[in-house]
Amino acid sequence: MKDTSSSLPVVVITGGSLGIGAATAGEFLLRNWRVALLDITPLPKDNPAYDSSSDRVLFLQTDITKEAQVKKAFETIYSSWGRIDTLINNAGIAQVKAFEKTTPQEWSHIYDVNVMGTLLVTQVSLPYLKKQDASQIITIASGAADHGIKDLSLYGMSKAALVNFSQALHAELGKYNISVCAITPGSTDTPLFRKAFPGQNPIHTPVYVARIIADVAEHIIYPNTNRIVDTFYHRHQN
Repeated sequence: MKDTSSSLPVVVITGGSLGIGAATAGEFLLRNWRVALLDITPLPKDNPAYDSSSDRVLFLQTDITKEAQVKKAFETIYSSWGRIDTLINNAGIAQVKAFEKTTPQEWSHIYDVNVMGTLLVTQVSLPYLKKQDASQIITIASGAADHGIKDLSLYGMSKAALVNFSQALHAELGKYNISVCAITPGSTDTPLFRKAFPGQNPIHTPVYVARIIADVAEHIIYPNTNRIVDTFYHRHQN
């Protein structure tokens, strides 16, 4: 049902089924936002947004590398709620492997999801974000974008591209009052991290990172002059 009269802001989160995306959905729901989740993975029952009866949640199973699916998802969100205030580009994949042993197919897969998928979602979102007096795009990069990590060269390269993209896009979209920044978390206790680094202890919890993301969206935390929010610097108590 269309709800254009509601004043509740709307956030779209890619990769919203698990890990940081799921925690971020929960954090925005606690802060009284409406939350739309896009993910190729079905929404698990332990996701904070798993409540089909809620009028503040939309889940749209979407492959962010497929243009038709992405366009349909945004059309559904806008027709349901009449506004989109914030986009959070969170979807991504990683592979732990020495570069010498990687293949061109693996290069393409990581780049297609982490970079091309983010570009596609961002471009599709722009006509909707421009309808607001002010809106924002927050892209989840990684500490690996700044500091190369052994056996994570493809992942780190893709995340570094997203930081640069965010910086350039912020300069382009300022005239529409759309702010853009990148957040660079350290290792975070997600299914992706546990699969990639079995037996290792991460630095952050997903909830910790989610609070920073929501604080940026609500203008409690601001990015530095390079349009980056470093989660090591912006500490929260869990």
